[in-house]
Amino acid sequence: MIERLKNIILNLLRVIKHLLASIFIRRATPGEVFPGISKLVHRFDSRVETPELPAMNIYPPGRTLQNSYYRFPFCYGMKMPSVLYDPHQGLVLDKNRIAIEDKSQVPMRKHWYRWKPFLSNNIEEISGVSFAFRSFSKLYYHLLTDHLPALFMLGKLDWGLEDNTKLLIPGPMTDVQKFFIPKLCPEQVEICEIKSERLYRLDQYLYVSYLSQRSVGCLPPYYLDHFLQLFAPSRPRQKNKRIYISRAKSKRRRILNEKELVAGLAKYGFVSYVLEEMSVEQQISLFYDAEMVVAPHGAGLVNLLFSDKTKLLELFPGPLLRPHYYFICKSLNHNYHYLCAREKNRFPFLADFDEEFNGSIEDFSVNCDGVFRAIEKMDK
Repeated sequence: MIERLKNIILNLLRVIKHLLASIFIRRATPGEVFPGISKLVHRFDSRVETPELPAMNIYPPGRTLQNSYYRFPFCYGMKMPSVLYDPHQGLVLDKNRIAIEDKSQVPMRKHWYRWKPFLSNNIEEISGVSFAFRSFSKLYYHLLTDHLPALFMLGKLDWGLEDNTKLLIPGPMTDVQKFFIPKLCPEQVEICEIKSERLYRLDQYLYVSYLSQRSVGCLPPYYLDHFLQLFAPSRPRQKNKRIYISRAKSKRRRILNEKELVAGLAKYGFVSYVLEEMSVEQQISLFYDAEMVVAPHGAGLVNLLFSDKTKLLELFPGPLLRPHYYFICKSLNHNYHYLCAREKNRFPFLADFDEEFNGSIEDFSVNCDGVFRAIEKMDK
């Protein structure tokens, strides 16, 4: 009873925060904030066929993508004068505290913002030219699909990149960031660690759009070929790994009957892995040799970028699908399948409001027999 009352109060507070954010927080696209600044554009014409997507039950932020194909967005850059930067959320604001976001590329819900960058006058100045990651810079999925491609394009856009351009990263850098970033960073760019909890005014900011959109995990061949040359193992694939990814050390989307599931999966040749216990090199090597993967939806599945024609069975807690890895599978010729633990939302009238209500992040139990039947079907 106490736990139920606690959840009701927390959900009520989320609704209040959403209403306040809708009133007070303003945001606009780069072109709306700086209409007089021209864009440097890098175009590439590439698309991915997605014939199953229109019929899939997609969670609200991904519904605009429900077409029979997906076309990669073109990349553009803008040199913006005097912007504010909040490293904690990777948030960029103009002098009037308007959040600058490309609405098709990882827009945040307004009530996800923290209030500090919109109100604080304790600002530290950074002179010269700077580049910084937007959105959540230390999350593995966003690092691989958003930030590293943007860093690559920073050196490809034709704006005459200056020596001593600063790459601002909230410190300390993680081992994963240390593994990827120096190898992709343009030689003119200096990596500078900054404090996550400070608010900065950047003299000149290089804005680079992402190569993917929100809910889309795939990346254009133009970039991915270069990325894999740098980071994929330089050896033949073994294609002999059947992988179950456990979220036992995560805070959400954990499998409640995982012991039963893992025991049954072992009969089909699966081994359970906790990616938090593995180095990034070990994760890459594991997925490089993957033949089949079973996993709850989570960031670790972005390692499918290193796989080749792999079979994926993705597990969801509720009826709404997050299509990030569907897009990766379609772009790389993986074989995609999914199962949902529930057919209905617990709060259908609030399903479009927040993930807390549409059931897409909660812990859940799976129908083990259903998983095993799906594997047998995929084996045929």
